[in-house]
Amino acid sequence: ALSRAFGNVLLNAVEACGAQGTITVLVALLPQAELLVSVTDSGPGIAVDRLEQIWTPYVTDKTGGTGLGLAIVKQTVVAHGGRVEARSAPGKGAEIRLIFPVRRPDTVETV
Repeated sequence: ALSRAFGNVLLNAVEACGAQGTITVLVALLPQAELLVSVTDSGPGIAVDRLEQIWTPYVTDKTGGTGLGLAIVKQTVVAHGGRVEARSAPGKGAEIRLIFPVRRPDTVETV
């Protein structure tokens, strides 16, 4: 499920910025014991009034799109105890952030 979620985010970035654009993937450990996976593209960006709607099923601006890609991403990340965020400025690209809790080694169960 996580592989599909990451694939959906990356596919959206590729489609947004096209062959001449750039995509940056950042993975970082945040101070709050969270893992951040950030995907930023150089595409046209997302209108500010659309940012919260992108996670809603069947909402899309893509011709021929189903509007399920980011809804699946959110559902998957939330199922793993995480959260999603989107940042964008029209004409400046978009950033999709997937944030997961990190368990400390002393709390991991051994089998």
